[in-house]
Amino acid sequence: MTPPTTSDSRPAVGLAGELAVRELVTRRNWHVIDHNVRWREGELDLIAVDGSTLVIAEVKTLVARGPGGRSAFSPFESIDRRKQNQIRMLARRWLVDDLRRKQDDRGLTFNDLRFDAFAVTLSRQREVLSIEHLEDAF
Repeated sequence: MTPPTTSDSRPAVGLAGELAVRELVTRRNWHVIDHNVRWREGELDLIAVDGSTLVIAEVKTLVARGPGGRSAFSPFESIDRRKQNQIRMLARRWLVDDLRRKQDDRGLTFNDLRFDAFAVTLSRQREVLSIEHLEDAF
């Protein structure tokens, strides 16, 4: 018996967007500490240090299907209050569970914490069309 196939491309689309954002922030000299940290309650997409600020970032990616390679809505629209609260709760968990180990491994320090959001728009061929960054988004 062959396993069922799935046509759900969302995980691949999300992964492509997250990779594009990691490449972008690395070029901006951020230090990526962790990414795709998963728990049963959810996932943190990106944890990095920008200067002296610890950044917990949510990455939302969608494929442009509209005319001229545009999407019908902004990926930011899906980061609603419920999602923001979930990210805050997971960030607290990461800070308690993993921060000390990460600091010891890399000698990283920071003075501030902020929550950023990135909206990635891909073509149907999964080429990056745009990356928008909202610093201190919530």
